[in-house]
Amino acid sequence: SLCDCCEYRRFLSEDPLRALEENLYTIVYNLVRSKERLSRIAIKDPLTGVHNRAFFNEAIRLETAKIERLGGYILFVMIDIDDFKKINDTEGHHRGDEILAEVASVLRQNVRASDMVIRYGGDEFLIVAPRADRSSCEPIIARLLQTEAELEMSGDFPSMSMGCSEWSAGEDVDEAIRRADSRMYRHKRSKTPPPYVPEPEVVGINGK
Repeated sequence: SLCDCCEYRRFLSEDPLRALEENLYTIVYNLVRSKERLSRIAIKDPLTGVHNRAFFNEAIRLETAKIERLGGYILFVMIDIDDFKKINDTEGHHRGDEILAEVASVLRQNVRASDMVIRYGGDEFLIVAPRADRSSCEPIIARLLQTEAELEMSGDFPSMSMGCSEWSAGEDVDEAIRRADSRMYRHKRSKTPPPYVPEPEVVGINGK
């Protein structure tokens, strides 16, 4: 109440040290809240809610260091939304933003809790699956494509192109990501109408 507020102010005026302590507490509390908010902004893409490229650059150092010590693999799955520029041009950027958020949500729902979903570029996403079995590329992509097909049948959901690669200790991370990116584009090209003939190595997106 107003009286309680006045009483509290009178109490603080009679005890300046207590008033200083209260003010410092408020300042520190607000600084901590601001720092937490800035930290979330620094590592998350505000549009989709998934991690951003800056977070990936830091997190991958930790994950590769673990693999160097303990062994195992990291799987990279590169995902690109088909005809995204056309969506923006014909339906507007607002719809494009909705599509990005929907795709990010679907990806989060189809990975393990320990996996990371990164907004890697404009309409490109990267799934990082640490300590995964190297044979998991095919099942991951198959699951995502199945989910995509189900969503396309039930509503306005875009098609996606995907490519997967694995990384092990001693390899170059950038090279492993380039392999996933290259396979993603081969998958995209394989959707073009005949007379396109896929290269023999495209049989199975997981193939090297």
